[in-house]
Amino acid sequence: MKRITFVLILVMAFYPLQKTVALSCEKPPPPEVAVHEYDVVVLATIVDKIIDENMSLEGSNSVKAEVSHSIKGYNQKMISFNEHKMWGNTKVGMEYLLFLDIEDDGYTLPGCGSTSKTSGLDMDNLLDFLTKEVNAANEVTSVPNTAGESKFLWQWIFIIFMVLVIVAIYLRWQRRRENKNEK
Repeated sequence: MKRITFVLILVMAFYPLQKTVALSCEKPPPPEVAVHEYDVVVLATIVDKIIDENMSLEGSNSVKAEVSHSIKGYNQKMISFNEHKMWGNTKVGMEYLLFLDIEDDGYTLPGCGSTSKTSGLDMDNLLDFLTKEVNAANEVTSVPNTAGESKFLWQWIFIIFMVLVIVAIYLRWQRRRENKNEK
């Protein structure tokens, strides 16, 4: 037992750990990539924000925005969404390129998402590009995707292999047991 404990401690000492940083996000993907990762992408100006006054870290702020351009997944003039209380940084009166997820309680602005202020961006070119990206992706989705089928096939091959290994181990154990009984 001491040897096993020693080996485990030795392995843990040299096992490479992932770098973690508290309360930080990894760099969000650029809009050209993010447009494919979110359910709703709109250009909107924040018109109202109801801040959750609860003192806990959990919770969300309710935000209303006026949509000036819809790129993906939304076609109305006003949108309401929730943003995380601690990570949300939208400001009333500012225009944002919003990347939203659809969840059980409506639209949600992820805390570490690609949402960005529009100031300093060439919005006309970016909006045209993102709209073309979404349209091209919609055309491509009509082509059958066989990547999932390949993964499914490999899973079945692995399961069959594991069953054969278990059967072989069992038969060998059974044969050894019979040999001991004959002696």
